[in-house]
Amino acid sequence: MSRAAKYYGSQRSLLRMLRHAPRQLGELVAAGSQPPLSGNPFEWLDAGLRLRLPERREPFSLEWRGVDFLAEDAPGTVAAYRSFWPQTGNVPSWDAVGVRAAAGGREWLLVEAKAHIGELRQSCAAKPRAEGGSRELIEERLDEVKAALKARVSHSWLEPYYQFANRIAALWFLHEHGVEARLVHICMVGDEHFADVARSTADWGRALAAMDEWAGRPFDHPVEARLHSLVVSLGELEAGASAE
Repeated sequence: MSRAAKYYGSQRSLLRMLRHAPRQLGELVAAGSQPPLSGNPFEWLDAGLRLRLPERREPFSLEWRGVDFLAEDAPGTVAAYRSFWPQTGNVPSWDAVGVRAAAGGREWLLVEAKAHIGELRQSCAAKPRAEGGSRELIEERLDEVKAALKARVSHSWLEPYYQFANRIAALWFLHEHGVEARLVHICMVGDEHFADVARSTADWGRALAAMDEWAGRPFDHPVEARLHSLVVSLGELEAGASAE
């Protein structure tokens, strides 16, 4: 997500909950995610606070880029990620980032919000090295991650679920650097702004299962237990955002 004026339906509702009902959103995520997110609720970071007026529009108006949310906690990890993953083009970013106390430190929750099924599919648009791009480096990194996770596939992770692949890579990178983190896909039901709207939990279940199969899950690695999903209706989000 980027700026609120561009949002519709479920995306707008998620942003409204971040702004006006963050506690309820944390409770919703904790109660409904699969596998369950047991333990203390997550509190949400405000990426918009990084901007000064007049550039700053509203709270939660920006995505968190890469692992920049660790800038104060682990600047060395931020620097290492910038060496691990190309920083030009579309660097992996998060629709929301949560944090909670954990044994020995803090645990982070990285959120991908999806309003319709087609948002799961994306191909890598990076140009090849010969054209000044980083496509080969990205594929090398993804192959490294696939091998580490013992993913049950041999095909390239550059398409058609490339976004999922690079988010998995970020999660694996954090694990390798001793940062406790989880990834959750918040998938919306009933957003009629889109032709490929999911109208039931089953619609999302089939779409997520296809994506998981493509990625070669389940992984034989601790990262497997840190991948979550939450299917929620647009009406539930609207009600939560309006309750405050």
